[in-house]
Amino acid sequence: MGWDSERDLRLVVAPPDDYDFDEAHAHGFAVVVDRFDWSNVARGSVQQEELCGQWVEFERPAMEEAANQGIESLAGLAGEPGWEPRRQVWDVQGLRDGRVLACSDGVLAEAWLPDGRLEWRVPDEEGGRQLAVRAGQRDAWVNVERRRVRWVGRERVTEPPLVARVSLEDGRVLDSLRLDTSVTLTTRDDGWLALRTTAWDRRHPESAALIRPAGEAPDVRVPLGGFDLFNHAFPIRHCRQLLFLQGKEREPWRDKWVVAVDPAGPDGEPSVRQLFPLDWDAKRAGHLFGGPGIEVGSAENRDLVHAGAVHDGAGLLPGNAFVVRRSLGDGAARWVCTADFPATALDGDDDTVYVAFNSGELVALRTSDGAVRWRQQLEVGGQPVVPLSLTLTEAGRLLIGTVDGRILDCSVAAPAGQ
Repeated sequence: MGWDSERDLRLVVAPPDDYDFDEAHAHGFAVVVDRFDWSNVARGSVQQEELCGQWVEFERPAMEEAANQGIESLAGLAGEPGWEPRRQVWDVQGLRDGRVLACSDGVLAEAWLPDGRLEWRVPDEEGGRQLAVRAGQRDAWVNVERRRVRWVGRERVTEPPLVARVSLEDGRVLDSLRLDTSVTLTTRDDGWLALRTTAWDRRHPESAALIRPAGEAPDVRVPLGGFDLFNHAFPIRHCRQLLFLQGKEREPWRDKWVVAVDPAGPDGEPSVRQLFPLDWDAKRAGHLFGGPGIEVGSAENRDLVHAGAVHDGAGLLPGNAFVVRRSLGDGAARWVCTADFPATALDGDDDTVYVAFNSGELVALRTSDGAVRWRQQLEVGGQPVVPLSLTLTEAGRLLIGTVDGRILDCSVAAPAGQ
């Protein structure tokens, strides 16, 4: 599309389909539409007859290439020719010295100074998905995505996934664990780290690999059975146990239980201990999906607050998403807060639980009884944003990573009376 003059708009129109037109993806109709005053042209006034022109060869730019050209043009007009778009911030963590650690699409890990300046960044073709900061906060494990497919001859090839250990001082990659399959990370407060494979083969029950608090590679394994993203995702923070969801041996998506993995059981070997069913309502006979959560409560009376959803063949129905507080002793529900959209992230403390939803809403719940303290749609500069990750770094300060690549440093109201 382009202007030949103030009156003549030149464009190449694609054919209506690729069945009746040979080489439809490499040709189009070259036409010129003439109007005396384009500022006074009514919608729909260009007739079909005017769009039938000469059949010409035309190389269409790839959608991604065209989008990149548009971005480069806008960035140049804004005086930032080297600007690149940021993408999903999958995890964000606050460090004791005030810095912010994050990973996102295209970034294995990055650190931001308290004043908002970028300290260091480790670029990566696909990027990090989860962070696990180690004791002492000198380094962190990063779960790195590897799903892009490339062709080598006639064979589809993907790079092997990895978990990298990076220095928090300068971002240097200190070590990398090359894996056979993608994994999800689970942490325990004392520093134990579990790598649970996300692939599943009925013939080979999968195990989780455990890394000691000061370890540099897995040296303990424990069988946990199959995993899939919808059913078994269960990232629990501030937890004194390694918690997972485990289903039936041959149908791991069914009858899931919350289980705890002890790296050194009563006999010194790693063990898996069933705690309670994922579904706290035995009468419902439903199928529940896991979600993010935290451990709360006193040393003698620990509870689990976690999100999830109730499956329905018609899709996620209104009220079928939830946040629930449960006893870690028997799984009894102390309170349940229902929602219409799935939770993307959850964090909090003994006063307030903060829940991010994929609708763009952020909700603060009173930890004691689940009452809604406040709720709001996230906006930046008047534009809606969708939270993908969040962490409560200290009372009144919430870090939020968004789908469009932002890291929001938010102050939140303190509970009444504090």
